[in-house]
Amino acid sequence: DRVTATDIFVLLGSFKPTCGIVTSVKIYPSEFGLKRMADEDKVGPAELVDSEESSTNNNSEGAGFSVEKLREYQLNRLKYYYAVVECDSTGQSLSNIYA
Repeated sequence: DRVTATDIFVLLGSFKPTCGIVTSVKIYPSEFGLKRMADEDKVGPAELVDSEESSTNNNSEGAGFSVEKLREYQLNRLKYYYAVVECDSTGQSLSNIYA
């Protein structure tokens, strides 16, 4: 959630060869991410909303909290964005980064 294009740029710069160049890193929302973020604005995270409904039957605080549902939500959030990395035209930088 908090990784920026600058963070990725610096990280990938450490993998490139000395003569290579990482030109740019751009982060875009995915179609899946746009849809899910719109849904979350209306009703909240789908994985956590279901667990909240089941927890209304329990009177003690935190009794209905599901660590598995939270982890599922966090894993799905990884699909909300993707990054596009632009390297020099020789291909050596890309080969080193991808390998």
